Formats: sequence, C-alpha cells, structure tokens
Amino acid sequence: MKLTLFRCAILGMLASGTPWGQVLAQDSVSITLGANNVQTGVTMKTPDGGATTAVTAGGSAARSTAPPAGQTGQFMYFATDPAFANNGSVSNLWVTVEYFDQGTDAFRLEYDAQPDPANPNPDVDAYTVSNGAVNNGLIYKYNTMQWLSYTFVLNNVYFGKRQPGESDFRINDWTIDNNGNPVDGEGPDIIRKVTVSKTEPTAFHIKYTSTPVKVDGVLDDVAWQSAQTFLLNSAAQDVIRPSKWTGTNDYSAAVRFAWDTNYLYAAFDVTDDVIRISLDDPTQAWNGDGAEIFSDSTKRIPRARPTSSIPISIGP
Repeated sequence: MKLTLFRCAILGMLASGTPWGQVLAQDSVSITLGANNVQTGVTMKTPDGGATTAVTAGGSAARSTAPPAGQTGQFMYFATDPAFANNGSVSNLWVTVEYFDQGTDAFRLEYDAQPDPANPNPDVDAYTVSNGAVNNGLIYKYNTMQWLSYTFVLNNVYFGKRQPGESDFRINDWTIDNNGNPVDGEGPDIIRKVTVSKTEPTAFHIKYTSTPVKVDGVLDDVAWQSAQTFLLNSAAQDVIRPSKWTGTNDYSAAVRFAWDTNYLYAAFDVTDDVIRISLDDPTQAWNGDGAEIFSDSTKRIPRARPTSSIPISIGP
C-alpha cells in the first residue's frame, strides 16, 4: 500500500603526482585506483597489511582490500603530497571514498590526527577514527551492487606520515577488530577513487527563485517545478546503521529547496506505509515519522550534529 504522508512547504530566515606549486594551490587532491593508479596529489602506500588487488566491479576498474596470495591485507594506505597537507598545516579535511556496495559488511577510515597531550597513549593519535563517535566509525554496505560514495570528516588533522609506509590515512575493511579477532560477516572492500578536499564538498545545489513561492502545500509553483529534486530512497542514506529500512513504501521522499532574498523554502513529498507519531510529549515530536532539516551557520558538516545547528521538524 502506498500512502502519501504529506506535502508541505516551510519558511525560514536565511543565515547571513602533481607539481609542488600546483598541489599547494589546489583545494583537493585525489587518486583513481586500478591496475595502474592515477595519482594526483595522493599516493597509495603498500606496507605490511596494505597489499591490495586490482579488480573490475560494476564496469569500473578499482582495487580491493583482498590481498594477493602470500601477502597480507585489510588496509588501504594513502599519503597526501606534503605541499597539500603536512604536520598540521591544515586543520580540517573531507575525504570522499567511492566504493562498490557489495555485501552487507562495513569499513571505516582512520587518519593521522593532531597529538593530544591528554592522551595517555599518544601512539593511537595516528589512527584516529573518522566519525568515531557514531557506530565505531563504521560505514555499512547494503549490497545494492552499485557504486556509491561517502564523505568522511577529518578534524584536528596532522598528516605527519606516522602510519605504516609513511601514510597519512587508511581504509580499514574491518575484517579484524581492534583486539585482533576476526569479525563475523566481514569481507574485503572495493574502492575506485579517493578524493581529499580542503573545502566541504557541495552535495546539492539550491536554485534561486525570482518568482514568489506560495506556501500552500501544493507543489505547482514555478520554483518547485524547476528545483532540483533530491531523492531519499535507499538504505545507504539512513543515518542509522545498520539500517532497518525495508523499501520505498517503508519510507521515501522527494525533497525540493528554493531560496530568495528573504527566505529559504523547503518542500517534502513523503511516502510511508505505516504512520507513527509522538503526540504525548511535544519535545519528542522528532522521535516518530517525519522529516528534519538542520541549518548551521558555522558551515560544519551536518553529519556531526554540532550544537550550533538549528533543527526544523516536520510531521504528519
């Protein structure tokens, strides 16, 4: 059964291998993986535990954390050109990993962070887990057999080449846990590109509208017809991992945004087969079916849920 949960619009006030010199000036560097890696400011390293195999998946050349016979794997090690980031010259970085979504296991990213004077074991600073406060930093796969991407947020970056092979960061396929024990159900991961950016990647473009938007829940305005549509329709988009999402009838949405000189507009067209809402406690309205928008004037990544973010909740 398909049930259109709601159509709505809301208003909110708008908050006011490259030459050294070229790498220094760039906002991003990358490596494209395959039998012959294309390295543009990012180099793959192969210390013990970092052997990888060239593969083809989903029609693309890539590399797998599965090692060749007689070698050891689990990790993909990378180093950035020192002219791009070195010994704390950059505080924050964003690392976008393009991976083949095969299997239902997980991986994470570990990087060389600034030394922490309060840390009783400073050796672990070089293996700081990105997004470590959530799900142990693990990004789960959902066996869609498609190429997907995930952007990791790296704070307090050091990048002093303190990981094996003089590396700055590594992808851990989590086949072995922190205690050296095999993890049930875990397997190798397939990666085709890694991009390191000094600026937060822009995921979506919100168009400006010069025509007024009528806030009436009907999406026939010119602004909505020309707006880019963002689809929420896969388990990989769920912030809860591993996801309990069962399909587009369970929850899916077409989301549109627009803006003018005074307002930010948002429209959601949501499908949910079973509506669950919390009415007893108004402060728990978010803890049910609905949608949330987080606005943060400090430009920090929404995934981090900073205290400076302003949530707007929309329910049926």
